[in-house]
Amino acid sequence: MLHPSTKRLIDKLGEMTRRQKVAWQEADDGRITHDTEGYRVTLVPDPLSVLLTDSQGREIETCSPADYADDLDGEGRPYSRFVEDLYQEAKRHARGAEEAI
Repeated sequence: MLHPSTKRLIDKLGEMTRRQKVAWQEADDGRITHDTEGYRVTLVPDPLSVLLTDSQGREIETCSPADYADDLDGEGRPYSRFVEDLYQEAKRHARGAEEAI
């Protein structure tokens, strides 16, 4: 089960990504990252996880499929689907798909 503050962070990332307000970058290993305010958010493709680290790379929190499997977002959608959609949308933005289209 996700901690409420972690849930809010993931929700906010989803909202801001849809509005193209997050500067996502793709790494060679398929990870998608966003650096902001002294920390980094990483979307890990396998298993699909959300990793939060500080500016020195120390892990603050990791949300794996087991952590969010039973949670629902504000629209009643399973977080497993929400995180998958977030990863796909962030990857599109990191690759510049929206700008190219």
